[in-house]
Amino acid sequence: MDEKALGKQIKKYRKKTGYTQEKLAIQINKSSIFISYIERGIKFPSLSTLIDIANALDISLDMLVGNSVNSNLTANLCYINNKLIQLSPNRQQVLFRIMESMLDIELDNQKNSNIIES
Repeated sequence: MDEKALGKQIKKYRKKTGYTQEKLAIQINKSSIFISYIERGIKFPSLSTLIDIANALDISLDMLVGNSVNSNLTANLCYINNKLIQLSPNRQQVLFRIMESMLDIELDNQKNSNIIES
């Protein structure tokens, strides 16, 4: 899904729930400017942020991105999911926290890189 199409989907579901950009931003601990950039197709959110947005809007990630999800991303997520469901719930939670931490570090690095480039 391209940035503009995703942005339109997010905006559609945000308005459907009655959220302003500010309220959604608060729910996912981001700025309203970032939400605006996503909705206008200027920025593409990370998977972690997409999950946060879907949760805040009380919809599934699939509903948010629809059937036009990048097939590589879908294949990768299916692979990870199939591996995770083979583990105990405790191990799943541990791995989820590790992946979440790694994503946060990567996003911070990306954010710092964008600041330096500006």
